[in-house]
Amino acid sequence: MEMEQKLFSAAAPPAEATGEIEVTWATLGVVDRDGDIILPEAVPAGKTVPIMQWGHRLSDLPIGEATLSVEGERAVARGRLYLGTTAGRDHYEVLRERGASQEWSFSYYVTRSSDDIVDGRAVRVIQAMDVLEVSPVLVGAGIATRTDSLKSAGRPLRDHAAGLRADLADMVERAEALAALRAKEGRMLSAANRALLSDLLGALREAAGRLEELLQAADPQAPGDAGKAADARGIVVPAAMLDRYAALKSLAEEVLR
Repeated sequence: MEMEQKLFSAAAPPAEATGEIEVTWATLGVVDRDGDIILPEAVPAGKTVPIMQWGHRLSDLPIGEATLSVEGERAVARGRLYLGTTAGRDHYEVLRERGASQEWSFSYYVTRSSDDIVDGRAVRVIQAMDVLEVSPVLVGAGIATRTDSLKSAGRPLRDHAAGLRADLADMVERAEALAALRAKEGRMLSAANRALLSDLLGALREAAGRLEELLQAADPQAPGDAGKAADARGIVVPAAMLDRYAALKSLAEEVLR
């Protein structure tokens, strides 16, 4: 049995000082650039693997750890970088600076697979595998992979809002494209994906309500009661930030429609 390494892309926005990270390291059920299809049951969910140094430097100490899981069509790794080590801090800074251009790879053993033909192309269907590690690399082979969330303490609000707006727009486009593809095949979105979108919709509604409350409390032209509420809650927002809050609220409302 030969150990293999699977490349994947990860858009990595700035993380907070804890080094916490969540990555979609594979899109399941689609043909990747290596000609493989990874089935959801192939992912060793619940396994914690090391995050290794750049380019699968397996002889060096790890720079973090992540636990694998499956969420709908996403293979997810949640974990943290070891920011108490020099290598961990160096990789953290590089990942932060490279942002969306950074790509990742994972090492794995295939323990069960089959062959198939998709659109006239021979593909390998990976039914079971053992993932050993993940690490940043120069070139990736995964489809629609990304860093899904990194807490952003210390990141300017303007950058955070711009990144969230772009992520929301991208997510909605992906969901629409997936729904259109399923409709073309005479199918609907899976129950798991509908549940994911429903949960997101609820979170967006809650966020929209909180932003509306914040905007009203921070509006210098608002009635006295709104100003008193803001004082009671200790909310202080510079006027220059109001348009950014409004833009983010507008996007949330657009997604909710």
